[in-house]
Amino acid sequence: MRIYLRYFPILFAIFAVASVSPFVLCLFYFFYFYKKYEVSEEGLIGVVMLSAVVIGAINAVKVPDNDLEEYIYLYHLSKDMSLGQYIWVGSTAGGLESVKEPFYPVIVWILNKLCCDNEALFKFLFTVINYSLLNISVVIVGKKNNINHLYILFGLFLMTFIPYIFTLSLQILRQFMAGAIFMMILSLRCFSSVRIWKLGIVSFLMILVHSSSLFFVPFLFLKGFDKKWSDAKWLYIGILLFFVLIQVVSLFLVGALGGLDNSLGYALERASQDTQFESEGLGIVAVALLLIVICCSYHISVVSEIKDNPGIRRFFNVPLFLCFFVLINLRQKELALRMLFFSYPFVPIIAMIYSNLKSVRSGIIMMVSIPVLLFFLVYMEFGVWTYEVPFSVFFTPLFCYFI
Repeated sequence: MRIYLRYFPILFAIFAVASVSPFVLCLFYFFYFYKKYEVSEEGLIGVVMLSAVVIGAINAVKVPDNDLEEYIYLYHLSKDMSLGQYIWVGSTAGGLESVKEPFYPVIVWILNKLCCDNEALFKFLFTVINYSLLNISVVIVGKKNNINHLYILFGLFLMTFIPYIFTLSLQILRQFMAGAIFMMILSLRCFSSVRIWKLGIVSFLMILVHSSSLFFVPFLFLKGFDKKWSDAKWLYIGILLFFVLIQVVSLFLVGALGGLDNSLGYALERASQDTQFESEGLGIVAVALLLIVICCSYHISVVSEIKDNPGIRRFFNVPLFLCFFVLINLRQKELALRMLFFSYPFVPIIAMIYSNLKSVRSGIIMMVSIPVLLFFLVYMEFGVWTYEVPFSVFFTPLFCYFI
């Protein structure tokens, strides 16, 4: 009990200042600890909670558009339905003829009852849940590898304010939630003693949130995926060849299995054909990001001084193979774009690891953080989506986001 009581003053201070301006409090937390060069465990917990609340508050005033309009419509639809009815309606939305991803409607139905059909509160809680999972995964990777708290704080800052993560958090709701769940599962798989069967159950639920996350299940549980490249070269070569031939293999499995009427069949069907978004696909910046993630992940898991840690090898083999998969499937624009989104949350963790390996000074971290913050503010103000913040994020009290 005493352990939890010591966090009470922190929670009270967060609530008090957040009532005036949660955004300012969040920035104060980050830059105060940057300057101090050390962060307590309580400070990290405060940042994890506060940053999730800040992004949740901003998302609460996001104007529904595009995919979010459909998600909000389905959210309100659950108000007068039983759970059983809504699972069917929410899973078959979009003209599908069978229940494909039923766990997401369960989550939405529960949130609708908790929020009393309040749209802003739903957007807030949904964001807080997902960002909490992402932030906690950063802390798990950092704490279990004895990374300086300053660099863990840097990872949390990037996870909070990288615009590409932020903008997806309330646009592709099912995939973002599946990605957040996956990051938590992966961090626990690599750096904790949680039983495999428990992680297996959560992984199954993750697939029932968004079927594209099925891609990651072998990486979570494949026995040799945490071995050195020299000890498991045939396994890694086999995975790479499978990626190259994914369209052919998926087409064969669809035919051989006679068209499965579930998440697996849906995923195989999507992978077996060239699917297109209305957009132009991946640009030069996205391809450059993929190459950077591949190079950094390979260096951390194969070359760096922490390469002998099996958890490190498994964890960073995932973004390495994921980004390679995206690059060799650029022709399948929808598939490539969807899988690209899964790579974004790895960027803050890679930056955290490199900062620790190079013992980067707090001044340099602050110099990197300020442009990221400015980019975030510009993106929020002039980006594709509209956020109806009552005043300014610097002067808006927490309760005003829900009026």
